[in-house]
Amino acid sequence: NAMPETIMLALPRSALIDTLARVPLMCRGMVRATCQELRQLLDSNDFHNARAASGWGPEMRISRAASSKELIDHALKLVPMLLGPSRCESSRVEMEALEQGDKPSHSVDNPYFRFAELRVGGAQIPAVPMDRDLYLDSVDPKDASVRLREAWWAVARSVFDGTPLPRSVRILAFGDRRHGGRSAYSEFVALVWTGSQCGYAICQMDPTYLGCSIRICGGLSEDWMRTALASFLGSANRQGTFSALMTHLTEHLDQSRSETGWQDYWEFDEGALDDVDDYEEILEPIFRAERRVEHQSWSFGDEVKMMQD
Repeated sequence: NAMPETIMLALPRSALIDTLARVPLMCRGMVRATCQELRQLLDSNDFHNARAASGWGPEMRISRAASSKELIDHALKLVPMLLGPSRCESSRVEMEALEQGDKPSHSVDNPYFRFAELRVGGAQIPAVPMDRDLYLDSVDPKDASVRLREAWWAVARSVFDGTPLPRSVRILAFGDRRHGGRSAYSEFVALVWTGSQCGYAICQMDPTYLGCSIRICGGLSEDWMRTALASFLGSANRQGTFSALMTHLTEHLDQSRSETGWQDYWEFDEGALDDVDDYEEILEPIFRAERRVEHQSWSFGDEVKMMQD
């Protein structure tokens, strides 16, 4: 009748660390750290070094929010972690509940999906796409500049597709999508820290009328990002809606950007469909792009990193 903790603590320390380091995060939650010795071990450098060497990588914690306030609270807790301590886990909070002002759908169950996610460098575990039909999650701006297209795949599609990131990279992403006829839309904003520079991406899509735009800014300093995020946290409305919080974040980033850096913009040219017999030849490669075969490199602006970095 011995408790699991008692049995485990009977093992040599090195064997115990090796065992716990190989347990997936979702299962390790079943191992209760009720005694001080076990808590200290799970917080030790030896454990985290063994965890990093075990090949599991940063696992994605996924939780559900039942209300706008709960989602906003979780999202704002993720903001400081973009430039926070080195020990950090990937985390995503999702919500399907209606917010104030939302328009219910008579044809689609749960038309709204909103999320806040922190991605930490390394291979995501489980390495699976978000798979929530976000519209933007299958976009590939093939006719954009090379810099914008590569940055889009490096930042946005890595979040949507669950593909690996270089170990020094972190991404904080907010998303808002609605299904259902003329009221359908998708919006996405992501902040990126490469380990040496910061940037952000703002994307919007109207799937009914094929309006789609992507704007990416980069070459910004860590000091600028820290100041911008501190100001955003100080002015964020914690009692409002998540959609309004996203709008406030995008406006705040643009208004705060005093540094030069670089900026690229892409917008789908609806005129390209004029006098075309087969729309699918144009739409398919841009709006229904499959997940990329994993690349050996990751590119954001003039910075190119190898995946094992």
